[in-house]
Amino acid sequence: MGSFSASGSAFTCYRALRETGASSIVAVGIAFGVDEKKQQIGDILISRNVVLYDEGTVRDDVARAMYVYEYPDTSVPVATPRLVERFEAAGVTAGARPCSVGTLLAGVTRIESRAFRDHLVERVRAVAPQVIGGEMEAPGIAAACAATPSAAWVIVKAISDFATPESRARIAPTRTLAATSAAEFVIDTLRHPEVFRGGLPMSSHYFHTAYVELKHPKLAQWESLRRNQKVDAMRVAIDRQLGPFGYGPATLRVRFLDAAGGVVGRDHVRWDEELDDWLVAQGATAVNPAHETHRTELRLRDRFESLLRQYGDGRFNTALMQHLRGGPFAKHPELAPLFELIQEAPPIKSDPVAERKREVDFIISRVAQELCPKLGYDEPAAEKILVDALALYLKQRFHVSDLPEAPPIPRH
Repeated sequence: MGSFSASGSAFTCYRALRETGASSIVAVGIAFGVDEKKQQIGDILISRNVVLYDEGTVRDDVARAMYVYEYPDTSVPVATPRLVERFEAAGVTAGARPCSVGTLLAGVTRIESRAFRDHLVERVRAVAPQVIGGEMEAPGIAAACAATPSAAWVIVKAISDFATPESRARIAPTRTLAATSAAEFVIDTLRHPEVFRGGLPMSSHYFHTAYVELKHPKLAQWESLRRNQKVDAMRVAIDRQLGPFGYGPATLRVRFLDAAGGVVGRDHVRWDEELDDWLVAQGATAVNPAHETHRTELRLRDRFESLLRQYGDGRFNTALMQHLRGGPFAKHPELAPLFELIQEAPPIKSDPVAERKREVDFIISRVAQELCPKLGYDEPAAEKILVDALALYLKQRFHVSDLPEAPPIPRH
């Protein structure tokens, strides 16, 4: 069937949703396995999510005179949790066939290569550490259900082959066995009253499954790149455009360097505090002081956001400006002219302004100590970056002065 042909899963699923008014789609069929030693023909695979491997990026690897296929921004559609849980529960109670729940590789490319299959599993590990198999219809199912927001979906398939020439050569009987296995499992599940009528509460796993702290997908990818490419250092650049109402969304650009200073990898992602916290912890400085200033301004903005939500604009502005006017930078030539232009509301007598000023002081001190000593700047350099970042933040927040153009991205 595939995903996007005239008779593919996207059109079939979309038409079924419109014509029948169905609220859920269960895609049943055959899939390939990824581990011949642990999996068998007919084993059931249930999608927790799917990785669309056709959305990779081909890049030149000049050092090795070849190209590499990477998956930095691959889509990972997530199946509807309530359906996943119910079919998983059915797999536990039925027990006739081994049943795995995890990530399915999905794409329109037919795979008949063990090397490429293993390459896919390894390369998507950063975004999908638990790949259990792969198939060809999920992209269309996910797309059709995304166009119908109320539609729930899950992929339930059985292993017919292992995406290798040998297993594909005997696909005729194994395809029949797998299709029958998947269909019987789904039919039995739909007949299971204790699964679909409340006998096994959907939320039960919340109380019994070990809690695992999830990492940002990019962190796993970057950590893998550091190990495999022998990365010695990282450098950061901030890409943002100045518009009529201030800076637009910022992009975090990262370069991975070897011991000789050569670039062995690059990546970019929308500005994310969690990712930059990790980069700071690794000692990754910006490519130059101008980029470090913009990065520090973004870190200040993110940390001040919690005070803004808690106290509102007016009370936050009062605490911020009273602290700065009475702080060590009160007469600094970069900040003092801005203080004269900013008119914050006077404090309300009943407000604990002193406590809020201490919170502002804590945030600025924390960001300052990330610059020195954590990132290795000496104190005079760190002070200039911090002051320039505070000035940038005040100009944006109070609109009292023209903003400078963002620094250009160095080409090398």
